Amino acid sequence: MLEDPNRTFVSGVFVRLEVLPGAVYHRNRAEATSYEACFGRVATWATPNDRVIEQVGLDAARYGSTAVDAHHVIAATMLGVDELGTTEGPRKPIHRLDGVRVVAV
Repeated sequence: MLEDPNRTFVSGVFVRLEVLPGAVYHRNRAEATSYEACFGRVATWATPNDRVIEQVGLDAARYGSTAVDAHHVIAATMLGVDELGTTEGPRKPIHRLDGVRVVAV
């Protein structure tokens, strides 16, 4: 998905906050470097605002997802993406959220 030249990589700030600190804390330099390379290719970053945060709370409660996953979907929707790639399996709550097609990668 990331190597596809026909795609533009966009992300929300919480994706970076969700994955990078763990790799740094556990001193997994290869993983952290890989994340930094991916995030260096982000064309557009979605940033939260009060309206988004309010919607995150509503969607997380409605669909039984975490607030972070709800933010990922809302951010993807705001950025107009066609699909959202996730490592979450197809039975996880992120796949129930509305707004964008969620694909397990």
